[in-house]
Amino acid sequence: MSRVAALVTAALIAAGTLTACSTSSADRPITVAASSSLQAVMATIATQFEQEHPGTTVRIAESNARNVDVIATDTESAMDRLGKQVISPRRFASNSLIIIAPLGNPKHITGFASLGNPDLRVATCSERLPCGASVVRTEHVTGTQLGTPLHVDSGATAVAYVAAGRADAALAYRTQARSGNGVSFMTVDDPVFDQAINRYPIAVVRGSKNDSTAADFIATVLGPEGGRALATAGFGPPSG
Repeated sequence: MSRVAALVTAALIAAGTLTACSTSSADRPITVAASSSLQAVMATIATQFEQEHPGTTVRIAESNARNVDVIATDTESAMDRLGKQVISPRRFASNSLIIIAPLGNPKHITGFASLGNPDLRVATCSERLPCGASVVRTEHVTGTQLGTPLHVDSGATAVAYVAAGRADAALAYRTQARSGNGVSFMTVDDPVFDQAINRYPIAVVRGSKNDSTAADFIATVLGPEGGRALATAGFGPPSG
């Protein structure tokens, strides 16, 4: 082979290599930052998305991760604080409180007003957490203050307090009110909880290197498949 032919062949090989490496946006990985309460359901949706977009990888990361393409937050105020760092946030789910009581409801709890009884130990999230903030909003709306609140680090912990007999009742989000690992309890609903609904937004991060795939992922979250996964996990519709 002449030197010129060799150079041409090398150039063609290099061009082919570059073409192979220049994959479509659907073939590049994206990272989705999600609050801890959203990570499990986002992982479920990510698996569905990967199956429908062969070659695409979706990594679920902590909400404070860097170099992410999509972010989903557990409150709208958290998304608002990101300002121009995100593009056109959309609501994709909601959550609301429910009362957890031991099986048989021995304290005869009928609604939120019952929890004002000072003899009741009520496990509830810390006020700094979204579920705790929802409890505070419900107190303001109803004028009822929890009788003897026991502040814990999560709704799941509040539920565990009831299961372990450390609390007479608990307030948690519906997504956290799930029986499992041998834990049994009952729930008591109250229409007043509709006045303290928490809504979850999702958005593409400005500057994403794969914003088209990021937008496709959000479309899946907002679509029927995402809706089914969210409903299975206990989340309500975006409007609440």
